[in-house]
Amino acid sequence: MGKCFFKRCLYAILCLVIIVLSACTHMPAPPKWLAKIELNGPYDNELPEKYVTQLRGASLTSDWGIPYIFMSVGLHYESTGDEVRSLHYFDRAIEEFRKRKNLYGEGTATSRKIFMLYEFGRIQDAFNLIKEKEKEWNTPSMKIFVNHNYGHYFLMNGDYAMAAAYFKQAIDGNSDYKDEFNLQVIRRDSELEYGISLILTDYVSKMVKKYRLMEFDQAFYDAIRTKNVDNGIAHLNQLLVMNKEIRKTKIGSYTPENVFQMMEANAFNFLGLANGIKGNWKDSHSYLERASELAGKASFRIGEMDTLLFLNQVYILEKNINEGKKAAEKLNEMGDKYHLPFYQIWAKYILSRYFLGFGNSQKAIEVLKEAAAIIEQQRSTLIIDKLKETYLFNRQVIYESLIYILSREGDFKGAMEMAERAKSRVMVDLLAGKDISRDKAEEELLKKEEEYSKDILKVKRQLVKTYNEEEIKEISSRLIKAEGGYRDLVIKVKNKNEELFSMISVQSLGSPEIQNMLDEDTTLVDYFVTDDLLYIWSADKDRVHLERVKISADELRNLVSSFLSSVSSRNRERTEGLSQRIYDIILKPIIPFVSKGRIGFIPHDFLYYLPIAALSNNGKYLVEDYSIFYVPSATVLKLYNGEKRGKRAKAPPCLWKPLSGRREFKPALC
Repeated sequence: MGKCFFKRCLYAILCLVIIVLSACTHMPAPPKWLAKIELNGPYDNELPEKYVTQLRGASLTSDWGIPYIFMSVGLHYESTGDEVRSLHYFDRAIEEFRKRKNLYGEGTATSRKIFMLYEFGRIQDAFNLIKEKEKEWNTPSMKIFVNHNYGHYFLMNGDYAMAAAYFKQAIDGNSDYKDEFNLQVIRRDSELEYGISLILTDYVSKMVKKYRLMEFDQAFYDAIRTKNVDNGIAHLNQLLVMNKEIRKTKIGSYTPENVFQMMEANAFNFLGLANGIKGNWKDSHSYLERASELAGKASFRIGEMDTLLFLNQVYILEKNINEGKKAAEKLNEMGDKYHLPFYQIWAKYILSRYFLGFGNSQKAIEVLKEAAAIIEQQRSTLIIDKLKETYLFNRQVIYESLIYILSREGDFKGAMEMAERAKSRVMVDLLAGKDISRDKAEEELLKKEEEYSKDILKVKRQLVKTYNEEEIKEISSRLIKAEGGYRDLVIKVKNKNEELFSMISVQSLGSPEIQNMLDEDTTLVDYFVTDDLLYIWSADKDRVHLERVKISADELRNLVSSFLSSVSSRNRERTEGLSQRIYDIILKPIIPFVSKGRIGFIPHDFLYYLPIAALSNNGKYLVEDYSIFYVPSATVLKLYNGEKRGKRAKAPPCLWKPLSGRREFKPALC
């Protein structure tokens, strides 16, 4: 879904460009001496000839259209994966709008720049730009653009209620849009995304908890069939009306038909999902068929993929197992063919649910491991369709499902390995986009790694656009070669600097490797939090044990938060009570399997904020019996042990050690 929104904005803006094209498409470019525009800026000598022709022609006949052409150039370079040139020409468009005192045009170009930043994974930069424009654009009419962009940001991050609130403000403040084309376009876009936000608000939070078992009762259907869905449908229908109105304008008459078809394909896809949520199966399938037809006519691959995605959803809600499995297999096939990670991961996850339903746990584990491998191959700094997952699906569910099934099958070591891989992926994501090099050599390796990633992105963009089977084979071959080069480089990084490797790629440590790192006196206690279960492993040199505690993540999070608040407010009685409750949940089940001596805790999620050493049992603190240290993952412990052997270690991860005979504790080295 995420790419649909990026593409939607792309095509909306193309409408603006066409008016310029109409003035110069059928005539040669005027000579340089006659044209009133100078193309001697950065990258101008590399501009495709068609844009040079359009710019020179517009400089004589339609000067107001020049910034729209520069936007078109920015879109061109965005589509090829050239971040630097794309950003340059969007900034050029903004500058040209300012010269012409076209503030609404500047709002459109800035919005498009923000969406481009999302496309290249620069989420924080996009947010910072919105904040900057919020201060600068303080008139009611320009707040429309600010509110729309905030709405888009929160929608991208899965906060549907907040997104809906901003889109509503954008719509309410944009009632006089008919006489200004930039306002007309952003009003249409706000109608689309407001409708989507409303449809997903109640649905996603309820549905995500049902995927594991695929069991739906009437209470579930009542919870997702809310007024928000009806209101969302109304706004999508309003979008379709506006699309027809724009078609009839002078600008619309010069706009390629596939621009409108893509917009409508997006709307019909979400109308299909919305009617599926409401249980209107016939209407749902009719809308999705219409979306597929329009996407095919427009050569809109992502629209076709979204139709299959939503068809999967509808079949799940409809409890149509046979057709649902077929749709998932088709989505899986298409996702693999065009190397689209989100669709690959989603399809394999849904197939695993069907395999579990048929009692084939091993097949379910197999496809989930394939999905995890795809997740771990993705480079975090180049987000191709990563943002899409926040709409309907979070890839963490892949790891949670594997842990659930493996532990149910008695493979405690395999389940622990998956928990560590999940934590490693989170660490890689957190470091994405950060300058993590410590010297020139590391800087060069990271630069090469990023260049390979960008090359892969460019080839993937080409693959998703083509419909020619011979071209698909040729591009797929180039993609395989590019990905092979990337893997070779990552292996080179690992061989030269394993610590740096752990920051850019997921480390996979098996239980035997983890156990071999431990001495006779050390036990690792590894946590993993899911919606309704807390997994706790103990691992020493001889065995791995797993305890599963049935507690919701929300309940445990609230306990931890309350404990930290009571400590901060120095409420001793309340602190002791909460300490005992948390001890009983996270320590009591596993302590019998802990060797005397030293405990290394590997927390997860909000448990990173919990001072486990400060927990007490019947007034006795944990650190009275054990030396305690913390590590964010087993991979970090491995790196520390490696540094220690190489005499590079500055300080081990141990935090607290008991002082003999006294209830006093001090930081200590282990």
